[in-house]
Amino acid sequence: MEIGSVQTRDWLDTPSKQKITIENASLALAVDSPADDRPTDGRRSPYPGASASVNTVQFPASPAGFAVTPDR
Repeated sequence: MEIGSVQTRDWLDTPSKQKITIENASLALAVDSPADDRPTDGRRSPYPGASASVNTVQFPASPAGFAVTPDR
């Protein structure tokens, strides 16, 4: 994996064909709460709706339930 520049913030999948080992890794991400977000002027973007309709699958309803097996 290659991490791009600060300007582009891209992650490029550049295969090296070498085995890597990662130990004791941690990942910290700064997140922003959307609680104080306000809508902007203008029309809604068509992308989220189109993306959801293309990438959503409807599954048939089935009876709810599960089996619990005793510990042996």
